[in-house]
Amino acid sequence: MSAHNEVLFNKAIKKLMKVNFEVTDWLLFDDRPKHTWVRHTFDPLSKSIHVTNNVCEIFNSWVGADKSKTMLAMLESVIKRVMVIFQKMYAKVVVTHFKMTSRTRIILDKTT
Repeated sequence: MSAHNEVLFNKAIKKLMKVNFEVTDWLLFDDRPKHTWVRHTFDPLSKSIHVTNNVCEIFNSWVGADKSKTMLAMLESVIKRVMVIFQKMYAKVVVTHFKMTSRTRIILDKTT
């Protein structure tokens, strides 16, 4: 739904009720407050009208080449990429030398 105001939202909900009442009932359930998903209730001072998640956008572009693979093959490919990133980060941390406060050292020693 892209209802920019309450009137359009109510029209869209009525249309959705005709298609599938259970979905409408699920959407309007009290545990899902409208201010978290209904566009016309969003803060008007928002910097962007787009309600997208940047992490999802990046992830989708990241797995773009793997979309033709089976689900399991795509998952394996993603896991391998994440492992490479983690390994590179770990390699940087291992060679990093820095001074640590005694309090930090005590806390780290307790947790490891």
